[in-house]
Amino acid sequence: MHNTEDDCWVSIHGSIYDLTDFAEEHPPGAQSIIDLAGMDGTEAFESVHNENILEDFEDVKIGFLKQ
Repeated sequence: MHNTEDDCWVSIHGSIYDLTDFAEEHPPGAQSIIDLAGMDGTEAFESVHNENILEDFEDVKIGFLKQ
């Protein structure tokens, strides 16, 4: 299910990212990422980030949502 602190996948703009290892490094804290584990985090992401920052996470992009 990828919705725990130890297995944290988040969908953003239809791409799925494994943010498990990054969560602890997230400047505002891990909880804001863990709260979105297993869910679509697009709205939360857009409220505080520029989409271009996702280029820094290509190495943890693990797939795409089926449409």
